[in-house]
Amino acid sequence: MKCYVAGTSCPQEYPYVDACFANSSKEAKAFMWKNSHTLHDECDGDYMDLRVKRQPQADHLLDSSKEAPYIIRDYKTLRQMGWSIDGERQCDSCGLAAMDMDEFYVCDSCGQCPECGYDEECEEHKNS
Repeated sequence: MKCYVAGTSCPQEYPYVDACFANSSKEAKAFMWKNSHTLHDECDGDYMDLRVKRQPQADHLLDSSKEAPYIIRDYKTLRQMGWSIDGERQCDSCGLAAMDMDEFYVCDSCGQCPECGYDEECEEHKNS
């Protein structure tokens, strides 16, 4: 399966609002339309307004335990795809967002996420 993102053909704010793994763009479009309320709202209920685009750089994020198409709901995967939550801080090193989760918290002092490692000089993390 391959990664696809979807949104409206005339985006107001976000170019894409959902992502999935499917076998083809045709399958991805039909599957996401059927299973994503976010897309219905974004496209004002008009299937012809739905746009699906391949994201080959995210193919390696496929959950190999799944054999059927699925919408990506896992924040870790969406984060690795470069997605973020509005107004959220991004790591100064890797550029990935915290996704509003403690697991990926970006330090306000040193600007680093746990995966990159907090700065040794950071007062907030000196004793951790």
